[in-house]
Amino acid sequence: MNIVRPRWTKILLFSSSFASIIYLLRRYRRYLVLKENCKFIESQQESITNISSSSSLIAIHKRFFNQLLVIIRILIPRLRSDSFILLITHLTTLITRTFLSIYIARLDGAIVKSLVQRNSHKLIRTIIIFLIVAIPASFINSLIKYAESKLALAFRSKLTRYAYESYFRSQTYFRVSNLDGRLLTPDQNLTDDIETFTSLLTHLFSQLTKPFLDIAVISWTFVILIQQKKHARGLKEVPILTSLVVFMTFWILRKLSPQFGRLVSEETRRRGLLRFAHTRIIANAEEIAFFDGHEVEKKWMSKLYYQLREQTNLIIKKRLWFIMVEQFLMKYFWHS
Repeated sequence: MNIVRPRWTKILLFSSSFASIIYLLRRYRRYLVLKENCKFIESQQESITNISSSSSLIAIHKRFFNQLLVIIRILIPRLRSDSFILLITHLTTLITRTFLSIYIARLDGAIVKSLVQRNSHKLIRTIIIFLIVAIPASFINSLIKYAESKLALAFRSKLTRYAYESYFRSQTYFRVSNLDGRLLTPDQNLTDDIETFTSLLTHLFSQLTKPFLDIAVISWTFVILIQQKKHARGLKEVPILTSLVVFMTFWILRKLSPQFGRLVSEETRRRGLLRFAHTRIIANAEEIAFFDGHEVEKKWMSKLYYQLREQTNLIIKKRLWFIMVEQFLMKYFWHS
């Protein structure tokens, strides 16, 4: 019995010591994970702060246009490419919609004139013509959305193909992930960012082309009216007044516009950090589960999502007042 007791005592002491060491190692590991995550969050927040403070206004300058020109050459490599054909198709639909809008406006005026004159025969005929013209007008509006979506898809295919060739050339994928820390989320840059950029670029083309077409067609219409009615008073000043109204609207919107470039850039960065957090948890799920680090990861994820939510709310608030001013100037002020 005296021999067995010391043996069991040694076993118990060894087991308790081993369990204590394992417990201390787990606690130390959780401390290291927490410390690493805190350092990572602080470094990313500091980089965001430095970006927002150093570039308080992301201005459109020569370097931006040079970079955009390089991207456009990738998107439209030659005049016979499918993306250029879709671009011409999209432009044609925009021009067609402009002329249809002018013709529909004339029909509206004819309907009002028939009502004032109480000419029922002319009123019914004009309404029938209006309904007939509404069919191709509706098709053109749908075709514009279709052409815009097809053009964005073509741009995305071109840019994705070029990005994949660059990403897998000379082991760039390894250097980005292990030797260079500038691209924290290359998976998002190669997928979501390319899709967002091409969609916004195509939408920007539509939004810029339509006002210029409207100004050109309206000015051309007034010039024809001036030539037809040489002695009409006030018509000669209309093109000048229209141009002044357009440029004044552009100047007001530019002065009142928030810094959407910086705001969206920071939102995209924070969205990338949140996505990187999900990817990191998936890659290290076994280690996190073994060392019971889910609470630390949950706090980290919640903090990143809270930062993203605050930035998104800020953009929504900024857009509320800007869209109100934009709608007032471009709809009601122009129509008046």
